Amino acid sequence: MKVGYIQTNPIFGEKEQNFNEIEKLIANLKGDLIVLPELFATGYTFISKEEAVSLAEKINGKTSQFLLKIAKNTGAVIIGGFVEKEGNKIYNSALIVSNKGVIDTYRKIHL
Repeated sequence: MKVGYIQTNPIFGEKEQNFNEIEKLIANLKGDLIVLPELFATGYTFISKEEAVSLAEKINGKTSQFLLKIAKNTGAVIIGGFVEKEGNKIYNSALIVSNKGVIDTYRKIHL
């Protein structure tokens, strides 16, 4: 099994720019499992809960769709962190996807 990872310095709140950076970096990467940074799509410098809520998304949101796209393009299982929204709560979560769909989500408990 080949495991790869990508480390980036995401632009806070700029999901599309961060997605584009990941796509460029992953273009020639070969692996069975590729791990992206925690909160790779939004960055991690929230100054308030409201700011985090404004960038949160449901499990089938924009970040999930992006991860599914790169899983299909690479054939790899992809793990990427995102701000998950469920009801009135938000979580620092990691989404695990393959070219067949979402495998699971992990919600971080501690910083």
